[in-house]
Amino acid sequence: MNFDRMRSLLLAKAIRGELVPQFAKEGAVDQIGAVPEQVPFAIPEKWKWVRLSDLVLKHLGGGTPSKLNASFWNGDIPWASVKDLKGTVLSTTQDSITEEGLNNSSSNLIPAGTVIVCTRMGLGKVAINTVPVAINQDLRALFLSEKIDKNYFLHFYSGMNIEGAGTTVKGIKLTELLNLPISLPPVEEQIRIVAKLEEAFAEIDRAEKAYEELQTLAGVLRGQILQEAIKGKLVPQRAEEGVVEQIGSALDEVPFTIPSSWKWQKVIEIAKVMGGKRVPAGAKLIEENTGYPYIRVSDMKNGGVDTSGLLYLTEDCREKIKRYTISCNDIYVTVAGTIGRVGIIPEELDGANLTENADKIVLNTDSVIRDWLLLVLSSKYCQTVFRERKTKVGQPKLAIKRIESIMIPVPPVEEQRLVVSKVEELMIQVDALLS
Repeated sequence: MNFDRMRSLLLAKAIRGELVPQFAKEGAVDQIGAVPEQVPFAIPEKWKWVRLSDLVLKHLGGGTPSKLNASFWNGDIPWASVKDLKGTVLSTTQDSITEEGLNNSSSNLIPAGTVIVCTRMGLGKVAINTVPVAINQDLRALFLSEKIDKNYFLHFYSGMNIEGAGTTVKGIKLTELLNLPISLPPVEEQIRIVAKLEEAFAEIDRAEKAYEELQTLAGVLRGQILQEAIKGKLVPQRAEEGVVEQIGSALDEVPFTIPSSWKWQKVIEIAKVMGGKRVPAGAKLIEENTGYPYIRVSDMKNGGVDTSGLLYLTEDCREKIKRYTISCNDIYVTVAGTIGRVGIIPEELDGANLTENADKIVLNTDSVIRDWLLLVLSSKYCQTVFRERKTKVGQPKLAIKRIESIMIPVPPVEEQRLVVSKVEELMIQVDALLS
């Protein structure tokens, strides 16, 4: 669920006059200053479009005391920068300055209860401070007239898509900020809008918390289902399905107990692990569909492939690395940076080239089905093994030999199919909890 989207829709309705009814007894707003030449949307007849400059009695900027002078810092005056505006209330800051630092910089001490907006770095952030704070040069304090409720402005500003200029860091000039058009309802209606928004936001916050708790529970359930599955506790064993034949020598030590009809096999005894290939030096991936897709770790999501950002090889580049492909019958496992992400590719990407940051596991026996191996590799047991076996120095990596030596519990083939089917059924039920 997209709870931020819910909040955005509520804010959009609020600043358009669609959240609460208009009451005749509250009167109409008198036009303040000139009507802005361009307004973003239609508003109720009783409302007026005004410029922010017509609602600001005074505004103050800020600054940063010299970092080279230790006597300017770690004093009794909270000093706010963009990183301190983490919500709509500014009550604490990470840094503080001394009175000497305040007096020897362009910073200003802003009294409690003032609207503070970001004009650079965190464009669009806004808060009301509950304690006096000094501010830096990326913030501006706005002292508003009684024509606009502070909290209404806060919600209005949050609901607008404030666009700044700049190639590396987006910012808004003071003249542009003060020229911002504001949809202004009667003050009584502003207060009702704020109350309605805060009530609705509180409900959304509660729903979001409950959803997060449910997701955590769902994650635990999924993990438990996989663990029960790979230990032979999810479906009953049936004599008619036989006993798995031991491939290679029996293992002296095993990770956990499995049914007597099952066997432990190392990955190397049931499959071949092969690496992908980096794009040749000087070559670049392109967005145009050349028919030669190249699957990166960033494309590997949720046990499959996200094709929304898929990139492709040129024909020349493909010719140089054409042997490093992956089949829809294989399993991918990420082995560099992001470790242990596993999944399969869709049939339409069969034969796609594979990044060097992932390996493919190619089964070479009929005694193990692909989806059973994928299930085991997805389990907490194997994910823990992946983490334990990655390199600890530099960028985390997982060597092919370390994957080959992982021990896999193997039931009879028919039982593998039954367990996979049961897991899929249970996962659908878990997903239903979240919908």
